[in-house]
Amino acid sequence: MKTVPLVLALLIGLSGCDAAKELGAQVGKSSDQSPMTLVFKPGYKMLVDGQPAPVFGYQECPPGDKGMRELVGPDPDEGKPICIVISPDTQTVSVRVELRDGLSEEVWTVEHSGDRTMLRRADGSYLSAAK
Repeated sequence: MKTVPLVLALLIGLSGCDAAKELGAQVGKSSDQSPMTLVFKPGYKMLVDGQPAPVFGYQECPPGDKGMRELVGPDPDEGKPICIVISPDTQTVSVRVELRDGLSEEVWTVEHSGDRTMLRRADGSYLSAAK
């Protein structure tokens, strides 16, 4: 999936070629139709109670994209049980949140709505990425 933007960029560069345009449309369609699994790397910052907080999971970190592995080598977190992995059928996910007063273990509810995935804490508040 990580190679899709690279392929699309190359195809846009060949914009005069009809075959390239057709292939780009097919790639776009195929990536829209496949269910997406979200992976949050350890330490990813989410807004928790309005404050950025690093989050950690208990699932095994998946291997990186084959092309990137060849360029920069394997991800040092690969295979370690510290990622948050949310598949299309995940309903809850156990996480650790690093808050000001220490580490908090939480279970978040995963809400799927079409192509959107939302995360909700036990208190009902929704989470978003810290900027």
